Amino acid sequence: EAVVRWQRQSLNAEAEGRLPPPPPRNVNMTALYSMSTSLSRTTSMLMTPLSVSLPFLSEEASSMESPVVRDEVLALMADHETVVKLGRGYRSFDPAGKIAYLDELESIKERWRIFYARVRLMGALSPELIVDGRAVVEAIGFPSVRQFHAAMDEVHRQMR
Repeated sequence: EAVVRWQRQSLNAEAEGRLPPPPPRNVNMTALYSMSTSLSRTTSMLMTPLSVSLPFLSEEASSMESPVVRDEVLALMADHETVVKLGRGYRSFDPAGKIAYLDELESIKERWRIFYARVRLMGALSPELIVDGRAVVEAIGFPSVRQFHAAMDEVHRQMR
């Protein structure tokens, strides 16, 4: 929760032209950096045409590697990256633009939720991804992925 609160304070400071506050003391910034590096490697691997498998799918999920699934996830990743890049200018958005941005974030989150729910129902989700996801949220101070998502929802609600 401290990381989400810090992120919200940082976004507000940036929007107001102030310096962001320092990160919380109990957050392992090295672990956060390491996770972001790992995520960047995964993203670049997925975006490379030579990539044969989707790393978040289990090895038994060969049926999930269809062009339709690959196109869906690559489009979702590209849209997600576009929204993240757009968010860098959040402080310059007018009030309606900020709401539109948050709506788009919500749309991307819902698309990911639906995609992962389908993959999970098919039993095709990589166990390593589940373990890694839990490790990420624990490293930033959340006892569960569900609590992380609830905290992010609260931050977005407050930003509205």
